Amino acid sequence: MHALTLKKTMAVSALIALMAVPAHAAYADCVQSLQDSYQTAVAKTVTLKADLNDDIKSATTLTVGDRNDDDQTAMARKALASQIAKASKIKAVSTQDTNVFTISQLTDEANTRQDQLAASAELIAGNVKQVRDAETLRDLANARKALSSASDKARKTYDSSNGKVDDETSRTALKKTLDTVSKISTGTDTAAIAKTTKSLTDLTSKVTSDMDARAKREQAEAEQAAQQAVTAQYQQSASTDYSGGAGYAYAAGSAQTPQSAQTPQSYGISHYCTPDGGNLRSCQGSIDQGGLTEIPIFGGIGGSKLIAGHNTEGGGWIGNLQVGQQTQWGTVQSVTHNATADTINSQGVGTYLQTCDANGNPIVVKVG
Repeated sequence: MHALTLKKTMAVSALIALMAVPAHAAYADCVQSLQDSYQTAVAKTVTLKADLNDDIKSATTLTVGDRNDDDQTAMARKALASQIAKASKIKAVSTQDTNVFTISQLTDEANTRQDQLAASAELIAGNVKQVRDAETLRDLANARKALSSASDKARKTYDSSNGKVDDETSRTALKKTLDTVSKISTGTDTAAIAKTTKSLTDLTSKVTSDMDARAKREQAEAEQAAQQAVTAQYQQSASTDYSGGAGYAYAAGSAQTPQSAQTPQSYGISHYCTPDGGNLRSCQGSIDQGGLTEIPIFGGIGGSKLIAGHNTEGGGWIGNLQVGQQTQWGTVQSVTHNATADTINSQGVGTYLQTCDANGNPIVVKVG
């Protein structure tokens, strides 16, 4: 048999075999294949929508503004929020009943929805990156700004503290840290910049505390020296006023009932007397004129003075004062009956009121 005849015979046999397959069987196989493709496309949209929802949930936290945001970061957050709003409107495809006339169209719609979901996820990812990049730049700029401010304050503190601290340890550490600022500030390591800023702040505070401690110490020493000087003057004046037992001025009274206590403010100073040579007795004549006589004591140190008056001529109220009462010269601090010169000398500088009781015994009241 010729080869050509053989080929024709085989073709005819194949055609007869194909014609032997029922037409509805071939149609069913085709529809099932399309149905499988459709179901796969629908399932894919459901998966992509679920993934997109996760992306939206995570990205939404980045849309919340921060008080440190700059314009670039705020714009990036706004763009992300807008993209999230758009993506939230895209839905997954629900399975529908199909037939030979609709299955192809429904599959195309599912595939289109897949593309939309995937594109939205990609856009959100891009917006998220923009926000994070903007935050990184913002944080870096803010860190550099904080470092610059801390550096300026630290430099001023370092310069102003020269010679004003007892221990140079903190100043030395501050200077060493200041020397690293130039290099650190030009870098992009935000954490390293923040660490240097904190070191500067802490050391600046320590140096300031060191200055305060020295200033307080020097002030205390100055006050102590001044007090010692006052004490020396007081002791010198006291020895002059009371030497030889000649220094006490008696506001002598008589054996009469003391004048009733009256409001101290109703009595003003009637006379002023400066002791002759520090002898308070030289002012007795002024006291004898009545009313109250003001006499400087202890050389007038700290405004020290004795205000004396006869108990029958304007000073009787002094003898009735009690601790805690108010006078025009201050609160009563102590009351001493049968007083002596040592009564005042032992209590030191201050203001004293003095009169006598009915028996002529001195009463001394310290006020202040």
